[in-house]
Amino acid sequence: PAPAPRLDLGRLAPAPAPPRDPFELQRAYMQGQHQATQDSQQAMLRWQQQQYEQQQAAIAEQQKHQAMLAHQQLAQQTFMQQQLAARQQADAAARQAPPPFAKTDTETYAELTGVDMATATKHMEAAKARGLNVEAAVDLYHSLAPPAPPPPPPAPAP
Repeated sequence: PAPAPRLDLGRLAPAPAPPRDPFELQRAYMQGQHQATQDSQQAMLRWQQQQYEQQQAAIAEQQKHQAMLAHQQLAQQTFMQQQLAARQQADAAARQAPPPFAKTDTETYAELTGVDMATATKHMEAAKARGLNVEAAVDLYHSLAPPAPPPPPPAPAP
């Protein structure tokens, strides 16, 4: 028996291709375009979301800064009101009466020079007419005062 001829598959015609959809390429292109559009829109939405978040952060920072300024202003107003109240109290206390141990310039002059009140009054009026204060008037009095008499001679020894 003769061997059966072997089939040479390389010489066979290729199998016919299944019929192609005439709009397949157009559909694939449109799907690609649609996906690209969606990707672009998603990127734009992400960018807009980032911009929105940055704006919200900036607004929050501004509000925080404004709140801090308002607090500082309130604290400063409170401090100034306290100082004003303290100053008013001090002024009211000063108007009430002089301290009990305060001396007039004339009394001080009389005490430091040893003269009587009538003489001290005349001297202080003259000093004030020259523009002197009580300290300068006392210094002037002591510079013009006659020297103290010499001490008496010692008693003779018995």
